[in-house]
Amino acid sequence: MKVKDFIVAGILAIFGAGVTLSPVFAAPTQSQDICSSSMPAELKEAAGCNESREADSLVGTIVNVLLYAVGLLAVIMIIVSGIKMITSAGDAGAVTKARNTLLYAIVGLIVAVLAYAIVNFVLKKVG
Repeated sequence: MKVKDFIVAGILAIFGAGVTLSPVFAAPTQSQDICSSSMPAELKEAAGCNESREADSLVGTIVNVLLYAVGLLAVIMIIVSGIKMITSAGDAGAVTKARNTLLYAIVGLIVAVLAYAIVNFVLKKVG
């Protein structure tokens, strides 16, 4: 095993953990949304606040939980591929399998982040 492969696997594991967990643990911002204010229900209804906000909130929550789960799984797979790469002892087949695992984990992470971005974009345009 080469030291370069070990360093690359470690950097990718650290980078994957940072990218995965940063959107999930980001502090929520205070919005000036009229529907979430303490106005009477009649005024909220007149302002157009209805059940679709609750559906948007539910979809957003589901997407956030799935993103967290996929991100956690991707980080675990990145770590597993790094361990496989370290323990391959120079076997070309084992190194190829570890690299493929790493590649698939990174692609899955990218797809999950893009899905998160698309869903949030659509929810903001609809709501």
